[in-house]
Amino acid sequence: MLAKLVDENGNDITATNPLDCSMTGATIMLPVDIQGHQLTDAEALPVKQVGRTPSYPIPIFDVLAWSGFTNQPANDGVEIISDSASDVGLCTIFGTTITRGAFAYETVTLTGTNAKATTKVNWDNIYGVFLGDIYGQNITPAVGTITVREASHDQAITTIVATKISKGMVVFELGGHDIILNVHSGNVWVRHFALSATTVVTANNGFKLNLTGGNILETQSTAGKYIGLISDTTGATAQIKVWA
Repeated sequence: MLAKLVDENGNDITATNPLDCSMTGATIMLPVDIQGHQLTDAEALPVKQVGRTPSYPIPIFDVLAWSGFTNQPANDGVEIISDSASDVGLCTIFGTTITRGAFAYETVTLTGTNAKATTKVNWDNIYGVFLGDIYGQNITPAVGTITVREASHDQAITTIVATKISKGMVVFELGGHDIILNVHSGNVWVRHFALSATTVVTANNGFKLNLTGGNILETQSTAGKYIGLISDTTGATAQIKVWA
């Protein structure tokens, strides 16, 4: 199959028209055939894979608006606890620092039914949770129900139920990689940002991804090496394949 890559305006991807999914000069790559028809997921993947070996997949994860999270820390620590002793994998918390409103994250190792506290004690808002590391690796789905709570009064912020790996806004550090991002259900917005950014991703500033076609993104961006994904209150599911 003859194919090329174009941006969302139909312009060919070239050295002078690079990819950047930050909202300043936002660009997303759409695979099309030589006649200009957009390729399906099944058709697009082989085009991107020619001569390349994928580094790793990030399995299907849930994305949700964090506006539904309750009992935000507001200058407190965070604890994570499960009702199953088998939940002993990694957990990455995404949120902001009090006063500055700057993006921050922390990865901890869960200790089952014993609460695991973050070392950070000045969280403001919690945006999301991912049961793996910041690179989208070392993932262990929940065995029981995992509760994320504010530390001082043990009030629940959100939960992840059994078999799931995420909740709320999900962030990965994927700078320098190409990724193929497939939206399986719902609405997903994506945006690059830097660590300590005070503006992350929302439905207003993010780039809305294509539900039916594979979204091929270049994550080398002057806007930062972190890529955040968020949905609306109805939620969404997505999957990523990472390329070196």
